[in-house]
Amino acid sequence: MKLLRKHKNTWTQAKTSCLLFWISALVMFSCTQEPGKLEPKDTFIAVQFEDVSDHSAWTQGSRWTGNTLKLEAPGEYDPANVIKIPLEIPTPGKYNFWLMAALSKYNQGEENLLRVKTSDDSISMVLHTLRANNWRHPVKDFPLSLDFKKAGAYELTLHAKNVPGTNVHLDKMILTNDENFIPQGYAHTDSAEIVLPPAWAFGVIYGGYTNQAETIETVRRLVEENYPADAYWIDSWFWDYTTKGKHPGSYIDFEGDLDAYPDMEAMWKYMENYKIKSGIWVWDAIQRFENEEVFDTFHESGFFKDEPFYNRRGWHNGVDSTLMGNIDFTNPAAVEKWKAMMKPFFDKGVDFLKLDRSSALPYLEASFELTQEAGQETQGRGYIMSHLHSTGEPASKRYPAKWTGDAKIAWDQPDYPNTINYAMGAFKENIAMVSDPLLATYDIPFLGNDTGGYNYFGSKDQSDELYMRWVQFSMFNPITNVFSTHQNPTANMPFSFSEEAQENFKYYAGLKSQLFPYIYTYAHVTRNTGEKMIRGFVEHGYQYLFGHELLVAPIYEQSATSRKVYLPTGKWYNYYSKELLDGGQTLEVDAPTDRIPLFARAGSIIPKREAARAIELGSNDQLVLEIYPGNSKATFRLLEDDGSSNDYLRGDNIAQTLFEYTGNNTLTIGALEGQFKGMSPTRDITARFIQVEAPSSVSMNGNELSSSAWSYDQENKILTVSAAGLDKKQMHEITLVQ
Repeated sequence: MKLLRKHKNTWTQAKTSCLLFWISALVMFSCTQEPGKLEPKDTFIAVQFEDVSDHSAWTQGSRWTGNTLKLEAPGEYDPANVIKIPLEIPTPGKYNFWLMAALSKYNQGEENLLRVKTSDDSISMVLHTLRANNWRHPVKDFPLSLDFKKAGAYELTLHAKNVPGTNVHLDKMILTNDENFIPQGYAHTDSAEIVLPPAWAFGVIYGGYTNQAETIETVRRLVEENYPADAYWIDSWFWDYTTKGKHPGSYIDFEGDLDAYPDMEAMWKYMENYKIKSGIWVWDAIQRFENEEVFDTFHESGFFKDEPFYNRRGWHNGVDSTLMGNIDFTNPAAVEKWKAMMKPFFDKGVDFLKLDRSSALPYLEASFELTQEAGQETQGRGYIMSHLHSTGEPASKRYPAKWTGDAKIAWDQPDYPNTINYAMGAFKENIAMVSDPLLATYDIPFLGNDTGGYNYFGSKDQSDELYMRWVQFSMFNPITNVFSTHQNPTANMPFSFSEEAQENFKYYAGLKSQLFPYIYTYAHVTRNTGEKMIRGFVEHGYQYLFGHELLVAPIYEQSATSRKVYLPTGKWYNYYSKELLDGGQTLEVDAPTDRIPLFARAGSIIPKREAARAIELGSNDQLVLEIYPGNSKATFRLLEDDGSSNDYLRGDNIAQTLFEYTGNNTLTIGALEGQFKGMSPTRDITARFIQVEAPSSVSMNGNELSSSAWSYDQENKILTVSAAGLDKKQMHEITLVQ
């Protein structure tokens, strides 16, 4: 593809060692091709908008990705709001259009769009909802593409509408007929790089700014009041609780606040007794103020990646300035020193780390390896929580998990992203971060958020209703984190809200506990295929598939008690009423405050187990199979492992069981394939058949079962069949005789 005007640029091609060079008007490639890497084609154009300087209404701006072209002038569509890009198309056909752009206000109205067209009006496209600087990209059934019917010269026009109070930022644009092209900075799923969190991480994880006594009291209440709880981390005040995170000398002194945590080992042992994992907050730097010995050791050893600098930020720095050094995590000696200094915390009971300030890959790698090597309970499977900063790096999937950032305690955030206050979206935006296929965050396989919101950022929206809706959504995420700022008097702990909100929390946290066999299977599916557990819809926002069998539609508007939900093709059961509905249509669905719209696909099997207060207290040896009949055979392949070792990475120690329900009213429980350490030989199965007619009898492996082994709910048309002590290595059949 020829440019008719020169644009400066030098980019690294994603997944290749190719560089794109702009020489005169021709795009040329210099490549060292590697096996399995993407081979670029010559029909490719890229524009970096900061290099476009001949449009009066556009000025240099700044965004998270760096310099951008910024439209500040208010007005409707007019010539001043246009960017024109001459190009020549040598080969007719469809060209995928990639754009990195942002609008300073989060809005889905008419003003939040960008028109793309050719000068002869033969091709046009409108992009809505430019939320943040993430690649807008082609996806199945909703391509962002321009179809050039013939070769020749074109002038591509990007036409921005601007209204007072909004700014449009243009960063980069790519136009290519290579349908496999992935730009650098877009987190394309690569299953070979995905590493599983430990099983307990798929439960409920809490965090707080608590001293030793408060930590134990929080854990005690969670346990005694029967809230599902699998982990608890102490956030940044762990290093300086006494002055509420202000003392710079404590960050990081590798001791922690010994006054606030006089017996860390006892504190973490208390948590371990209840199967609750322990975590602490860390960052990637050391401050010298009243921490001279540690700082000088790292400095004199050459363990800082740059020269120390004076930190004048107030974040964990209660003096005007203090000398600070960034640890060089690319230096193996520095990494070993840092690990050795951190290891005593793990010896006393720490299991995982929450990382702040940076998500650079070397920092993630060192931290993750530390949790693998030093964790006493992990059996080698580490766990960290990190920011979204390295989202565009596929290698970040080796170091689970991530969270969405400092969420605003509000229903929505019109000025998202706010780079001054660092408000990383409110409730509505956090739903989009995990479910919108057009956002780069969508490809993060194991992503959580601060359930209930992290900080107010000026909002006054906090309420039982907002908390309940946020909890409902978060429980249908792979990772569920409950956390908030010290300024929030509730700390987002469920026992701090109304009785209705508490019951709502227990119901949905309990449902997540029941769904563990289903969720953990899909974690393995993500690892094996790269397909995420959450599968969003481009044209139907704020709803998503949770696995293949469940459809979730969070309520994100205040006071709403219903919403429109698109049911995909097929038939779907209302999860609560078991009403069977036709798919391929949009319905207005009731959603009282204590219920999130939830649907099960007809022709599916959903494995569950008894709810447990912690994942490690539950067992897949007592399974409940919910069978939702449809027009086709229903199947589910259950995947299991020990949940804590890395044996699964080698492909061994994974057990598989296939469940099938056919049109002849027979449920087949397949013979177990594979095994894992500690696996028991037998399993109890309860099969729950939804919306079936009452059978005259039920048989197991050809033998009629006694009436005590099954029951039928005439009102709801649900048949329940129980079978205990089934040999996992044998195939079993449950047959309904009508």
